[in-house]
Amino acid sequence: MSASERLAGRTRWSMAVRCPRMAALALLGAEPEPLTPREEGRFQRGKDAQVFYGRKLVAKYGEDQIEHETAVAWPQPVPIGELHTDFIVKPEKMAMECKSSEWVDSMFESAVKQVAGAVHWHPEVETGAVVFLDRDYQETDMFPVVLTADLIEEVEDIAAKVLKAGQTGELPERICGRPSDGRGHLCPLIDKCFEGWEAPEIPEAEGEAIAPLATEAYLAKQRYDAANFLKNAAEAEWKEKRDALIEAGCAEGESLVPGLIVKRTVVADRQTFSMAKARTAGLWTAVHDEMFDPFISFGGGHSRFDFRRIDEEELEHDFGEEPPF
Repeated sequence: MSASERLAGRTRWSMAVRCPRMAALALLGAEPEPLTPREEGRFQRGKDAQVFYGRKLVAKYGEDQIEHETAVAWPQPVPIGELHTDFIVKPEKMAMECKSSEWVDSMFESAVKQVAGAVHWHPEVETGAVVFLDRDYQETDMFPVVLTADLIEEVEDIAAKVLKAGQTGELPERICGRPSDGRGHLCPLIDKCFEGWEAPEIPEAEGEAIAPLATEAYLAKQRYDAANFLKNAAEAEWKEKRDALIEAGCAEGESLVPGLIVKRTVVADRQTFSMAKARTAGLWTAVHDEMFDPFISFGGGHSRFDFRRIDEEELEHDFGEEPPF
């Protein structure tokens, strides 16, 4: 197949910002795996939330001032696909992406790059924004996106990697260490990406004390995760009952009910600032680093551990008379 024939394909910018290799595989004709029922529901919820938020924009600006699902060819001057930005707000010359997720951190970086592509390649758009909605389609976060030189370089680099794959058939490097990592990137091409892949050999740990200590740490983490699961479930129930009590009209201060004195204290919202998000969105630059350096402090680094059991292998540890499982 010639380069021109390969470039006749179509791929999605929303894929490319999550993983250039994923977008490159799609460009070269790889067929995605069918969506699971859960994934279908998740994507449908996102579409419904987008429609709901679009109605709010229309109510604010007017029907003729909002473009929906605007197609933008990318990259320029040799397009290999189209990105479809959720909304163009004409009076603001702004591209907007609407995300239905309460987990902002997990998709913030890719969402910023997604809208940055629309700003970069749409001739009449000058700025962007990413809005996050919760399960009730209520806005939880709104982040402006400023197209800095660094962000333009990132966008162009992503597009160049996908374009090169279309021209040469050479895929960009994987961003996943193993196939299971692909689920976190919503990848529908995991099998194609890891075709012929073999897991790298893991070296033996050095030091006699490592094995028993690792087992103790693993078992402690199992207990911690189990306790954390119960804590999260109890916390969700508590928040549900607390919100119901507020909605029922429980007044601030102390009040009596049979067998209880109920005290409601209203705490003002806490103001926080995410320098990492501001930097990703192009709002925090080297100038700000220099200006605010005396007021910035950093937490100490730390190590994180993860454990995976090896089937049919005994743990190296003296459990005494009975193992704890």
